[in-house]
Amino acid sequence: MEELSETAAANFESIERDLEQAWITHPEVPEAVRLQLAIAVAEVVGNIIEHGGGLHRPVHIQMQFTLSDHGQVQICFTDDGDELPANVDLSERAMPDESAEGGRGIALALAVLEQLSYHRDNAINCWTLLSRRFNPFHNPPESDSTAG
Repeated sequence: MEELSETAAANFESIERDLEQAWITHPEVPEAVRLQLAIAVAEVVGNIIEHGGGLHRPVHIQMQFTLSDHGQVQICFTDDGDELPANVDLSERAMPDESAEGGRGIALALAVLEQLSYHRDNAINCWTLLSRRFNPFHNPPESDSTAG
């Protein structure tokens, strides 16, 4: 991937801050789910920037975070970048071979998510990332510092 423009870097930083705020607001999301979503978010945003023209012109990305009562995080991205190339297959989970120069981002995102979808609505790209299910009511026991 080419060097990030100032706008692209700002997009990454903004989304990173938004995601950190979501974790503060929703401490019930397990660390494993947070890590999986961080991987998927980085890969999808990277694709938005790379394929949406964000390396060459400003692309505005917005993120919406939702936590369901049944234990799934949904993250939606909308952007005004170029349309996703028609040859990108969001159902392909296989990693390209090691000699391939690209194509790992979507495969990585698919590997850690329950679902990844994309559609274009007029001139807006819409991405939806859905985490694997978890128990939002389970709080791991705190370590007992008096045991010993």
